[in-house]
Amino acid sequence: MRKKFRVITLFPTVYVIMLTSLTLIATSSLNVNGMFDFVKGWMVISLVVLFPLLIVMQSIISAMNHFKGWVPVGVSVVATMFYLLVLMRDDTRGLFLTMMGYAVIYSIEGLIGYGVGKVICKLRSTQKVK
Repeated sequence: MRKKFRVITLFPTVYVIMLTSLTLIATSSLNVNGMFDFVKGWMVISLVVLFPLLIVMQSIISAMNHFKGWVPVGVSVVATMFYLLVLMRDDTRGLFLTMMGYAVIYSIEGLIGYGVGKVICKLRSTQKVK
């Protein structure tokens, strides 16, 4: 059970860490001949689409496995905030408000996903009783 909890908790975080590493390479002098230019498109897509979807999926899986939903979502939000620090390291004027905005949005999506997971569990349990 512990191993499953760790996997669910680190599920989106692994993707965030990989993207953060690629972002650091793409925006540094290591980007020889523009080999990592494809990462720049993934940066925005990840913040707007992929991270929220991963957090919702993580919350649904947590609820269906009867885990507390705030631990995995908290780890994912912290990893995303680290990604924002890396992304905005050159221009930190609106960093705090940006981080707070994303944290609130991702937390709400985590709560919604957890609620959906609980509803799915209840629907499954009522179907098994019949």
